Amino acid sequence: MKETVEVTGVVSFSAPADEYDRRLVIISGELGRISAFAPGARKPTSSLIAACRTFTFARFTLYPGRTAYRVVSAKIIKSFDEMSTDLEAVACGSYFMELAGLFSEENVEARELVNLLFVTMKALQVADKKLVRAVFEQKLLVINGEGPSVHECVMCRKPVAEGVFVNKRHGIACKSCVPSPEGDVLCPAAVRALQYVDTADMNSLYAFSLEPLALSQYAHVMRSYYHYYVGRDLKSAALLDEMDAL
Repeated sequence: MKETVEVTGVVSFSAPADEYDRRLVIISGELGRISAFAPGARKPTSSLIAACRTFTFARFTLYPGRTAYRVVSAKIIKSFDEMSTDLEAVACGSYFMELAGLFSEENVEARELVNLLFVTMKALQVADKKLVRAVFEQKLLVINGEGPSVHECVMCRKPVAEGVFVNKRHGIACKSCVPSPEGDVLCPAAVRALQYVDTADMNSLYAFSLEPLALSQYAHVMRSYYHYYVGRDLKSAALLDEMDAL
């Protein structure tokens, strides 16, 4: 008989299944992205109702099945229910969860990713959402070992304080090394933001702010780089872009 397993993670997707159950996608620290069914979670009397909501972080006890896990019990760590009245925050959260699902794998440890999601969801409640999105996009690449080069020129390898961000070169180049039409010119504050996020620990990741010009440049280069790097459009990203354009 199989034994139960315990994981700590976040519900990145939740949908009805059958008459009373729910189908979940959980990004867990121990097992990465996993699929699970929560039997009876749609019943008003179920103890699993709250833990099966999207954006809920919990400690899950699971029973392994052939194609998916079954949720036996769950202890909520943080639910973020208060976000439900903030449409932009919900849209951002959905985008972060979709990206996390894209960058995570089944049965591959993802503790750093779960931690990033947790601090990011908390930051959504207090920080500029445009900044939160850009920081999350950059740090997600960093923890996957694929972050852009931001501390030295990708051409001459000298330290940079300002320069041009070039997608196809995966980082910043000196203005003298690459002509500006090839990329996006960044002011010193935008460059410092990229450098800070690259090395910051999770607890201090969102402990800074940017003036409008620097924020606009930082957010733009990360959005452009993600479009270039991922190579496909995400529905949640399209919604966010539409909201930004309003």
